[in-house]
Amino acid sequence: MSEREANSRFADSSFSTGDRAASGQVRFQDPSDSGPGTASGGRDAPASEAPPAGQSPSARRPEAPAGGSVGVVGPDSREQARRVTDAGRDVEAALLTRLQQSLGQVFERATTGTLLPPAFLAALVANESGGRINASRFEQAVYGALQKVRQGQRPRYGGFIREQLQDKTPGELRALATSWGLTQIMGFNAAARGIAVGFKGESLLDPEAHLALAVRMLSEFAERFKLDLARDFAALFNTWNTGSPDGRTYDPEYVPRGLRRLALYQELARQLTAGREESGA
Repeated sequence: MSEREANSRFADSSFSTGDRAASGQVRFQDPSDSGPGTASGGRDAPASEAPPAGQSPSARRPEAPAGGSVGVVGPDSREQARRVTDAGRDVEAALLTRLQQSLGQVFERATTGTLLPPAFLAALVANESGGRINASRFEQAVYGALQKVRQGQRPRYGGFIREQLQDKTPGELRALATSWGLTQIMGFNAAARGIAVGFKGESLLDPEAHLALAVRMLSEFAERFKLDLARDFAALFNTWNTGSPDGRTYDPEYVPRGLRRLALYQELARQLTAGREESGA
């Protein structure tokens, strides 16, 4: 597997909601870097094991009955499907309600003065960490690339050149190669913006500072790719995941899931506002 593939794929990390969180990006590469251009990192799967686009490894086409015809879906099957859908929506609503209660005001403050809606941040956090403030993930492929730069075997990576990495300890290099916090920002992306990552990503585990940096990075993406923060949500999700508005996400549901969560968060926010107005709060 190429290094670009290894760094653009998302891990199947299970967070508190049981969702598959994306952690396969190496975002905001230096344009002159020949490596990948995404924002948080990820475990890859062997190419031979990778399912076709849009199909999970467990998804299989049902075999037709011996007579060659496929059974008709009856009322019971439709009712079961409806219940499954309703249950899934309940789980999603519970997740986003929890994020609204715990981080809603932080989302508001982080997006103040920008066109980005708080709901986008909420959906991004749901996708990336399920709301786990201390979420982290070490990316071996990124670590290897940074080591090559330090050893002079590669000219640069993520904006870093050999002279900038020569004095880094293995622990510091490991922190640069780890994705941290609510939106899984790679350590080297934070360091490239003058933020001291530390050995345990302390500066990226504070929700206020982390989300402020996430908005800053999204704004940079929007400027670079001529995106509208107020409406180009699919492209923003895709760019956060792959480094490009038209990049291919390893998880084909990453962008659609983010869009659904964004809409649901907005719906919950409207309901909360209506409830406050009715109660006179």
